[in-house]
Amino acid sequence: MAASNSLASTTVNKDGDLADSPKKSPEIKTRLLVGEGNFSFTRVLLEQHPFKKEEIVATELKKDYQKFYVKPEDSGEDEPGYDTEALEYRQRVKNCLKELKSISNLTLQFGIDATKLNTHYKGRRFHRIYFNFPYRSERERTADMVKDFFISARKVQEEGDQILLTLVCRLGNEEKTAEEHRIYWHGLTYGIVKASEAGGYRLIKKRRFSDSTNNEDPHRYGKMKSDNKYIHECTDSLRSCHFTDDARQYVFEKVERFEYNKADIVYSEEDRDCRYPCFNEDMDTSSDTDDES
Repeated sequence: MAASNSLASTTVNKDGDLADSPKKSPEIKTRLLVGEGNFSFTRVLLEQHPFKKEEIVATELKKDYQKFYVKPEDSGEDEPGYDTEALEYRQRVKNCLKELKSISNLTLQFGIDATKLNTHYKGRRFHRIYFNFPYRSERERTADMVKDFFISARKVQEEGDQILLTLVCRLGNEEKTAEEHRIYWHGLTYGIVKASEAGGYRLIKKRRFSDSTNNEDPHRYGKMKSDNKYIHECTDSLRSCHFTDDARQYVFEKVERFEYNKADIVYSEEDRDCRYPCFNEDMDTSSDTDDES
């Protein structure tokens, strides 16, 4: 990773953590999680990788769960329109937030728009930004959101900082193979190549996030020793999308603006005008790894 350009000069030690130079004060490595929904990913990520010497900020666009963090004794039972199942789900969210509140290096924030990070965090830097399953109801709006996210993230990161973006990677069926699904979703739905180029990021890693066909290890952040697990939550409801059971995590690095080589790009057969490029599955990136440095 590139050294910081800030006044606090930094180096990278053997563990991948930022360490201060002998004569200058250290810079604390910071991680930002956006679109967290029920914050279950925050919990399992920090259980697996505590990052005790770093600063963690986990955020969500909705404000529904803010009261469970500010007033954990609120049961939500007086809220109209919620059935027993929804109340049980919200109880689990309340328990999760209560647990997270005890983590000293973690800050939880609500009402944070992932496409306006430069507005929310003007003047701040985040060495790592996580965004799982960005999606809006209309395909074009999803691609626009992902593009705006990359552009916004660029303003709170420096060269060498990274974005970890997780996208649905559906299995094959009678109509399409798994690879055709990936090209369709990541090209047409997410517009991932154009979005990363617009922000000035290059793909450096791609790795499995979840795999419903792997019975022994279906999820990188599945069930922890504590029995906690990541449960996806849709932005506009309390439900989870089953497509997230098969997903790929892409790791991007902020660089000077560039364009991918033609060999790195493929197009969906439905994209006859070649307007929505996707990354070639054979593109030369690092292998599947659990590294979170």
